[in-house]
Amino acid sequence: MYCCDVEWCDFIVCTEKDICIERIYRDVMWWKEQIPKLKDFYFGALLPELASPRQGIGCIREPEVATITYID
Repeated sequence: MYCCDVEWCDFIVCTEKDICIERIYRDVMWWKEQIPKLKDFYFGALLPELASPRQGIGCIREPEVATITYID
């Protein structure tokens, strides 16, 4: 919803016996809290691993403790 800039979406679960539709609304405050955490994870852990994979060494890198500065 954040990426597509929509206010709501329908979450649909369909089985052979039933269907359930629930409308989910965007939570702006939740996103304001999560965006900095997502940027830290992406730039501090995921992107370095994609740029320089450590195959066979173990799990994904732990994010660095250093502060990351973003240019928007």
